[in-house]
Amino acid sequence: MRGAFFWILGLAAFAVARAEPILILVSIDGMRWDYLERHAPPNLQQLARDGVQLAQLIPTFPTKTFPNHYTLVTGLRVERHGIVGNEMFDSETGRFFRIGDRVSTLDPKWWGGEPVWNTAGRQGKRTASMFWPGSDVAIGGRQPTYWVPYQNSKPHAERVAQVLAWLALPPAERPVFITLYFSSVDSAGHQFGPLAPETRNALLDVDRHIGDLRRGIAAQGLESEVNLIVLSDHGMAEISPERVVYLDDVLKPRDPAVEFQGPVAGLRLPDEAAIEEYRAKLRRLPHVRVFRTRELPAAFGYANHPRIPDLVVIADDGWEVSTHTARENRKRVSLGNHGFDPGYGSMGATFIAQGPTLRRGVALPAFENVHVYHALCGLIGVDPAPNDGDDRLLRAIRE
Repeated sequence: MRGAFFWILGLAAFAVARAEPILILVSIDGMRWDYLERHAPPNLQQLARDGVQLAQLIPTFPTKTFPNHYTLVTGLRVERHGIVGNEMFDSETGRFFRIGDRVSTLDPKWWGGEPVWNTAGRQGKRTASMFWPGSDVAIGGRQPTYWVPYQNSKPHAERVAQVLAWLALPPAERPVFITLYFSSVDSAGHQFGPLAPETRNALLDVDRHIGDLRRGIAAQGLESEVNLIVLSDHGMAEISPERVVYLDDVLKPRDPAVEFQGPVAGLRLPDEAAIEEYRAKLRRLPHVRVFRTRELPAAFGYANHPRIPDLVVIADDGWEVSTHTARENRKRVSLGNHGFDPGYGSMGATFIAQGPTLRRGVALPAFENVHVYHALCGLIGVDPAPNDGDDRLLRAIRE
């Protein structure tokens, strides 16, 4: 009997030793780095006190949703993974990509690199996605083990319930990596501005559901197995209808069309002479900087891809670049936006991590988000694919 007891005890110890760590990656789209203090979401504040918080997570350029979410899970800058904007034109095929167009966003040809769920899948790990840009696309012929087609209207409670349902699966079926995505804070920031009470209320609502997630993890007895990372893709700047620079103040109707506009505008031109001509014209405008893409800082990673235009116009923080026609046709006035130079303080994002294998009560300096992928791989025990980051963030947050 005594021998049987120690045999059972040994099996239990072996099972504990072999338990796979679980990582849940939560994105609160548009949660600026200072919202934690300004808007005081209690569950997120407790999470930061219990774990690790970065001063800022520095986004990649352009500071838009799709490019940054995809950098977070691939460790690649946009010129390497190809998602160079929320809207983009592929000059080689003559096709457009727009985030509201499911036909284009679900086409694997737009998506380069290897997202972490595919890295894990190649190495025999199960993964799941309760939304994430790219997770419902068969990138390289792969997708997460479990995934849900994107539906913006899906209630937050149902998103959390699905994550908890995946955690409740038998160990042989349970994913070791799960994504969870919330867009409401970004939507409120756009409509009302980053400091508005409506934006705070949106964050507090998401915060309540993160509290529900933590309680659900505890109820399943998985607190000792689950690491949780809550982050965002970019910040949010206050904008105004009075702070707009009009490109057609120096361009004429017959001039090349502007491919995209907002905090950043892009023009594609036929040859070197045209590039120099239009750069000179655009530099007459106030509150903007005009670059040939090859002149942008190398850290932007925004030069060597055919989807990147020839000239980039970057507005000053809080300003926008547009045309008179576009402003007249706009559907609504926004009081917040993002997409600016990642060096602007308003574009800083959030990063909080807490869990059994992570440091506790630690405040760290800012890190670029290109290092997040390497950390995700390390925390679920897989070898990362080639990427533009390294293990410095992983070493900083891990116990």
